[in-house]
Amino acid sequence: MEVAHADKATCQQAFHKMYKEEKYRSIESKINYWLSVKSECGGNGAYEYQLGKLYTYAKAYDKAETTFLDGLKLNTQFSRDLKLGIAEIALHKSQFSDAFERFSSLQLEYPDWHIPYQKLGQLYIEADEQDKAIFNLEKSNQLKESADTYAALVITYYNVNRYDDSVAALDKAIRLNPKIARHRQAMYAAALSHFSQKRYRQSGYVLSVLLKQDPSVSDDKMFQKLYLQLEDYIK
Repeated sequence: MEVAHADKATCQQAFHKMYKEEKYRSIESKINYWLSVKSECGGNGAYEYQLGKLYTYAKAYDKAETTFLDGLKLNTQFSRDLKLGIAEIALHKSQFSDAFERFSSLQLEYPDWHIPYQKLGQLYIEADEQDKAIFNLEKSNQLKESADTYAALVITYYNVNRYDDSVAALDKAIRLNPKIARHRQAMYAAALSHFSQKRYRQSGYVLSVLLKQDPSVSDDKMFQKLYLQLEDYIK
């Protein structure tokens, strides 16, 4: 987090404290703490962006939007992040038409920013417009590689039968962020890509990695279904 403020170090310390200390574990405690440092850290755009995000996570969407708009009035270097915050409210509220409109607007305003492309790609996956999803996700990675973007590509490549590309995208995602191995949908897509190419042991290996990273996945019906299918091929 960058803070455009005379007391930058104090505000950065407050930000990290909010996310590291156990007593601020709940979203409500984070909001209350962040509000308590408003007099020291507010009025720079970055503070309002973080507060708006907290309100969004708390599903206090009206407060979130008001906070983001207040931040935009400050006309700081964080304007695009504040606009992103407003767009993401639509996602959290499952208002997909509004989300498409807002992220498309961000894409036009900031054509060299990877995030609007990433968000639109994920929306196109949900809308089952896979070609548009791939275009936006690949463009996002051209601008800036992201583990989350590659994880989304794992899924959409599988959806269009590009199985080798799906597996390769997972390898790149995990290289950038090993925690992607807990991303169930991406791991399932990669396992199914191997399965579709009759690479049954590789498929089983992907599932075993997922299980190691997230033992609770054993209760998931999709995991159980894939595991049972593999048992017929791996002895």
